Amino acid sequence: MLVITGVIFFATLSISAYYSLQNIFEYSVIGSFLLGFLYYPLNEKLVDWLFALSSPRIDNLIKEAKNSKRGFEGEDLVNSWLEDIVGKNNFLKNVKLPFHIFDFDAVIIGDKGIIVLEVKNLSEQVYFENDQCYIKKDGRQIFLNKDSRNILNKRVSVLREYFSSHGVGHIAIQKALVYSNGLVTWKGDVGVYIIKDKNVLENYLNNLDMDPECTVEIQNKIKKLLNN
Repeated sequence: MLVITGVIFFATLSISAYYSLQNIFEYSVIGSFLLGFLYYPLNEKLVDWLFALSSPRIDNLIKEAKNSKRGFEGEDLVNSWLEDIVGKNNFLKNVKLPFHIFDFDAVIIGDKGIIVLEVKNLSEQVYFENDQCYIKKDGRQIFLNKDSRNILNKRVSVLREYFSSHGVGHIAIQKALVYSNGLVTWKGDVGVYIIKDKNVLENYLNNLDMDPECTVEIQNKIKKLLNN
């Protein structure tokens, strides 16, 4: 039976090849159609596979883009507050230090010393409770891997070291977290000053003590260091 089937197959193939040569245009069209018919399900599978492979990456890129946009909007808002409160010549934005990839969102330089602000504009309410940091979703507490307080403290430590290496390590450095959209709640000893609107920011800055060590000469030196 297998031999008979093979003979029929090769006979059919030979006859098809003969007539294909006799009328190559017609059979080439038919052949293309059959090839396309066979290729379509394979192509559909390939497209589905590529989509499944790239979809998580695309989703992550979209999420990162939205987070970046929200972050820039929050920083722009806080910068407008600072221009009204201290004047645009008395603070620097997006300050980078040599050999470091992060930046300081805003650094205020004046007769009250140095004030470093870390600006956040998250889409969800953030809760600080003593040493805990979390959001709430579906009635559950979800603790955040990245605590903004720790990030701010580490960056201020780097700034102190940078100032010390340039002879101005004696200048006071204050720090605060600013949630530009107000989506933050805290209780207990959270270890850092938290700001949720322009009025709170203004009161915070007004109530800071003067730093007699931060003379105009020192202020100009610090501005020059941070502008490099």
